Amino acid sequence: MERHRWASAILATGLLLITVPVTSAASPHAPDPAASATCALRYLAGQQRADGSVGGQAGVSADYIFGAAAAGFDPTKLKASSGKTVYDYLETGIGGSLSNAALVAKEALAAIDGKLDPTAFGSSDLLTALDATYNSTTHAYGDAETYTQSLAILALAAAANGSHPLPAAAVTELISVQDTDGSWDFQGIKDAAGGGDTNSTSVAIQALIAAGKPASDPSITKGLAYLADQQLSDGGFPYSEAFGPPASDPDSDAVVIQGLVAAGENPSGSAWTKAGHTALTNALTFQDSKNGGFTFPGNSGPDAFTTSQVPAGLLQVPFPGSTSWTAGAALPPALCPAAAPSPKPSGGTGPIATPPATSSIAPPANYQGDSELPIVLGLTTLAAVIIGCRVWARRPSR
Repeated sequence: MERHRWASAILATGLLLITVPVTSAASPHAPDPAASATCALRYLAGQQRADGSVGGQAGVSADYIFGAAAAGFDPTKLKASSGKTVYDYLETGIGGSLSNAALVAKEALAAIDGKLDPTAFGSSDLLTALDATYNSTTHAYGDAETYTQSLAILALAAAANGSHPLPAAAVTELISVQDTDGSWDFQGIKDAAGGGDTNSTSVAIQALIAAGKPASDPSITKGLAYLADQQLSDGGFPYSEAFGPPASDPDSDAVVIQGLVAAGENPSGSAWTKAGHTALTNALTFQDSKNGGFTFPGNSGPDAFTTSQVPAGLLQVPFPGSTSWTAGAALPPALCPAAAPSPKPSGGTGPIATPPATSSIAPPANYQGDSELPIVLGLTTLAAVIIGCRVWARRPSR
């Protein structure tokens, strides 16, 4: 980790020498968040494997469920071409051991969002398994990381099962590890080296609200103040400042939106708008207009891990999720709305494009001509890729 910080410092210094402001090109057509969310879900449906999973990952598969339920679709109908549903995959326990508190909690939330009983999920009692990961001395679940503790709180609060109560001490423990600046870090350690991040902070806020803390609670107001300080000029949010100049990404935008909504904030209100941009408008700039997937900065294209967390954020549905979907409502098989033809100003037709983020290069003061541009572009591209990889590596596995 120390080598990563040194590399980031050197890289950041180099970037200061070649000014590279990153901007997102504006789309000529403002995408509809609901249509974009459905398009993203269709992309995930295309990634569903024969066993019913999305990418063979329990966390990503559960996020697929959360997004579909938030969009009003019946998550129990999320079937692969084999006929297996995403719940068939989760219920087999392929996703991980019942000793993994984060996965157990997330699967319990997925069961609840599907109006299924988490105490009789396949052959497993997820709530009993979650209780077994609780340390009555430290008041932490599993590895005690922020996501783990938050997901456990969210699952037990949503289950509201008298036989599996949410310990008040677990909520107090989550508050106790909040950093001095109002953030939470992924380790769940107060003021740990490297600082907090927007994702951990946002999920902690959602957990505290679900546990009954009012939005006026100091832990939540401090968390919101931290998030406000992290918002960038493009309206988006970075994961963390730990690895060089911060850059927004769709997952961070999505989870921050969820945290803001949970706390009663309006993500599109003036308090969360920068130069006309919001986390919502910024998130949409990362969507591929052809297949509906979302691309993480530095990656060559969309992937299921990045895409799976976005739909619930676009729809502004925080954890523990939604159960207001319509029974039997399946994802539409049609072409993604974001790629459907639309009128051009000239009267012709063309695709609604959601351009990716682009870079605007300001050459150094001693720039002599075009012969130097390839070097500047090369250094800039390398810097963006390295920063993207470092941030990607530190994101929670979900």
